[in-house]
Amino acid sequence: MVSPLKKMQEQFGSKEKLVASVMEALKPYVSKNAEELKNIKAQSTAKLLKLYESAKKITEAGGKEAVIEKLTTASQKANAAVREKLAKLPLNELAARYNTIKAAAVNKVRGKKAE
Repeated sequence: MVSPLKKMQEQFGSKEKLVASVMEALKPYVSKNAEELKNIKAQSTAKLLKLYESAKKITEAGGKEAVIEKLTTASQKANAAVREKLAKLPLNELAARYNTIKAAAVNKVRGKKAE
């Protein structure tokens, strides 16, 4: 297991570069005034790495709206209240839920192949 500091040094070189990467990755998901990012430099390296990975996963999946759509489709509860609740979740929670349905889909396919 690699420590967060070591991982940060290997991937980004310095905390300043990590902060810049996190801010860039979060741009599509925060408001224009970026008040949410005001104290991001004070966050721990581990938290910044987790935030960066979550934002990257959400972006790779097609963005926040696409992930919310996939989650509501997977849960078969595609009503406005569920979508609104999912939209308010932090990115790391949204990414975790997306990973869960993604893993379930993979396991379902593997289960069918084994039969």
